[in-house]
Amino acid sequence: MVKFLITIILMMPALLSYAGSLAIMLDSTKVQIGKPIHARIIATDINKKISSIDINALKKDFGLNIIESSNKTENSVLIQELEINLYPRKIGIINIPSIRFYDYKTKPVELFVTDATNRSETISFKTTHTDTNIWQRQKLIITTEVITESKFSHIELAQIQQPNIESYIIEPTQVKLSSGLYKIVSGWHLYPLVEGDILLSPPVVNYRLNGKIQRKFFPPVITIKTRKLPSYIPPLMPVGSIVIEDKVTTDNIWNIRFSSSNVSPDTLSSVSLPIKIIDGIRYGERLTTKLTNNTIVHS
Repeated sequence: MVKFLITIILMMPALLSYAGSLAIMLDSTKVQIGKPIHARIIATDINKKISSIDINALKKDFGLNIIESSNKTENSVLIQELEINLYPRKIGIINIPSIRFYDYKTKPVELFVTDATNRSETISFKTTHTDTNIWQRQKLIITTEVITESKFSHIELAQIQQPNIESYIIEPTQVKLSSGLYKIVSGWHLYPLVEGDILLSPPVVNYRLNGKIQRKFFPPVITIKTRKLPSYIPPLMPVGSIVIEDKVTTDNIWNIRFSSSNVSPDTLSSVSLPIKIIDGIRYGERLTTKLTNNTIVHS
């Protein structure tokens, strides 16, 4: 009898250490690009708040939308849930990685992502970008492209809000292709302000039709490798080309115009000429405008 009791006591720590569990439940393992997978992360008998779980590992392949966290007690057991929507960033097979929460972790899940279709229509989405190995304040362009049958569709982009990066949205333009489809192009102009590697998760591209958001496309994550400018270059020098034009009008007004397609608007708008103030000459105000082709003009 004594030996039997000792065996039970020795087993109790092992049983207690595995009392809790963590799991992820999906409403489906197949989804179209631009549509979300609804997921529930369920913590059972874990005495830690599920709202503090780190799900950053999912951002590499998904845009995230946290819905809510909740908890309940069943048969004296605490059950917590975190509901999230996952928007795939690419087509094909995506592995949802194991998520850790203290001493617990979920099992990996395989997800199959297909093209976006709406009845008989196929909506394609892709992104491209220029070289990501650049100098400080050198321009990087991320281009988004949606091809659709719907003439009256359009896209909306959120501004990139990330420290140490200047960001400007490219105004969306639509063109009709020879196939009869419509291509909508937009994106961002980016200017990294510091050296080093920057992991960038571009924000959502909303596809709208009939006044409603039909799809939410999330571009792939990219790593920007920014090189420090040489020591002999002033730290605020623009990186890119500037075109200078001037013209004297018939009424003796001298117009000087700076323009650039690859210098940051904030940098270009701060450019000033070292003109000596002379009595008898009136100086007009500086005007900065942004053209639809995304060239910044400073006059």
